[in-house]
Amino acid sequence: MKGVKAKLWTSVYNGKEGRNKKALQETYTADREGRIHVIAQKNNRSSCFIELVNKDDRFFPGQEFYLFRSTKPPKIRSLRTFFFTDRAIYRPGQTVYFKGIMMWTDGDHYEVAEMENTLVSFLNVNQQEVGRLNLTANGFGSFHGSFVAPKNTLNGQMRITDGNGDVYFSVEDYKRPRFLVLPDTFKGTYRLGDTVAFSGRARAYAGPAVISAKVNYRVVRTLQSPGVWRGWRFQQRAAETEIASGATVTDNNGGFSILFPALADPAI
Repeated sequence: MKGVKAKLWTSVYNGKEGRNKKALQETYTADREGRIHVIAQKNNRSSCFIELVNKDDRFFPGQEFYLFRSTKPPKIRSLRTFFFTDRAIYRPGQTVYFKGIMMWTDGDHYEVAEMENTLVSFLNVNQQEVGRLNLTANGFGSFHGSFVAPKNTLNGQMRITDGNGDVYFSVEDYKRPRFLVLPDTFKGTYRLGDTVAFSGRARAYAGPAVISAKVNYRVVRTLQSPGVWRGWRFQQRAAETEIASGATVTDNNGGFSILFPALADPAI
């Protein structure tokens, strides 16, 4: 929302009245992207309240904002590597193909690191090195290689790193799924007490629909509240209640539908 006025109020102590009063310090205008840029005062830190005005509409959050001026440490130019793998999960013994892109950066600006050498290591679940490669980035700052996922060892999360960046992935003894379930987008809106209609489709990875497959479902309600302060910790209360469960079968198109009531918690 561009053109919204932002009035900056500060709390000033009034000696005659013996209390703090709000005083208008500055007025800002939101730019075409709705941004409002507020600059801290010269005393390095200050607090303020912001009132937003858009023609006849006013919004005064009442929240106090703190503004700080700080001297930033000098920027240090360092090397950073962005890693990518061809998959997120592998079986033991499979080849892990990876690619890396090396950049020089000071945190704000990035520059391709051409022809830089790097030592890439493959670390297992226990962070033990099980492989390494000496690689050189090309003129675009990129390099690539591969490792073989270890066999007959502890499976789990492993990573590839060169000390300037890393990428995590899983090595598991998993079975390849033969089909996937595609949920349909909800149509319309629902309120508490309404009957909610949910539908989806089961399709084999080869393409055809999965027909006459049994579908087991369970619907739970989770209560989330803003929580309360307990000393220094912010605790959030949550409760989970099952409100529906059952089974159905996919049709000739692999589709299925579920109806359940959006029951509210009578105690809340």
